[in-house]
Amino acid sequence: MKQSIICVIGTRPEAIKMAPVIKTLRNQGADFDVKICATGQHGQMLSDVMDFFNVRTDITLNVLKPGQSLSELTSRAIEEMGVLFAGERPDWVLLQGDTTSAFAASYCAFLSGCKIAHVEAGLRTFNKYAPFPEEINRRMIGVVADLHFAPTPRSVAALRSEGVPESSIYLTGNTIVDALRDASMILEAKAPQLPDDLPLIDDSTKIVLVTSHRRENHERGLANICNALKKFLTRVPDYQVLFQVHPNPAVKSVITSLLTGNKRITLIDPQPYGAFVSLMRRSHFILTDSGGIQEEGPSLGKPVLVARDNTERPEGIEAGCAELVGTQEESILEGLMSVATCNDKYRRMASVVNPYGDGTSSAQIAEILRTYLHQ
Repeated sequence: MKQSIICVIGTRPEAIKMAPVIKTLRNQGADFDVKICATGQHGQMLSDVMDFFNVRTDITLNVLKPGQSLSELTSRAIEEMGVLFAGERPDWVLLQGDTTSAFAASYCAFLSGCKIAHVEAGLRTFNKYAPFPEEINRRMIGVVADLHFAPTPRSVAALRSEGVPESSIYLTGNTIVDALRDASMILEAKAPQLPDDLPLIDDSTKIVLVTSHRRENHERGLANICNALKKFLTRVPDYQVLFQVHPNPAVKSVITSLLTGNKRITLIDPQPYGAFVSLMRRSHFILTDSGGIQEEGPSLGKPVLVARDNTERPEGIEAGCAELVGTQEESILEGLMSVATCNDKYRRMASVVNPYGDGTSSAQIAEILRTYLHQ
């Protein structure tokens, strides 16, 4: 008898990391009846990823409204997913990460009596406000989940320390490595689609690719990133900055006000995933506060500077492929300069073996779920 699974996806990063899992489960149709629920937390940004990986969505919710507070988003997501799970009654709800969509899905699945499998379980900073609200989201998911697919030994240890039963914890690696493998195969089959508005990209230019969207970096932290980038460019003549700007007005307004008009800084809208992978490949190194890009950069041999005060992904810091530069202007500038001007440091960071997995995570997750088919 098949297991019914609803995979819940709310944001672009979730779609990227869940795509290889979904495709693996769907390729094993004799065991699993898989439906994909897109919550609408990200709209077109999510659709672009699903189209790129050729993954079909079965259920679409509409939890995001203009001007919505975080509490309003959470309550709307709980309301809509509560109705969904009560009607569908899946055997399993499969979710990823620590977004509001993932938390709401876990809570509603628990209330509906569904079993819960959590991909990328066990990430912790042990600071409930950083990242906000993700740290609390993932801790609460960990309380109700029945299976915990942990990406690293450190995340396994975090789950054990919280009293999660050993029998429910599985070290699988991170599905982002699987996703980048699949993305590379797709890109090799067709010409990379780069944006048209990048006049400064040429073979003689080194690119710092930048993203920033974390709530804790809104306003002051984001301004510090922008000011550090401007100072950096006055000191290194052979670099330019390519800044992918998140559509959140609280992010976009700060970046555009501080960086518009600088001829060596190009601001672009969020790119389709294939284009963004191509941009990561083309970049010399990356500055970001994103969680996923901390994992993607090392997979592509790109040093990553993390513009945060702490990270739930310390494995990259410890391995040496990423560096925590904080959120102060001077510390960010120091990090930028050290990677740009010290060739030995750059080579060391770029050559570190990826600490996040070997590209088999999706197959492992499918096999574990299959073992529960007969229990």
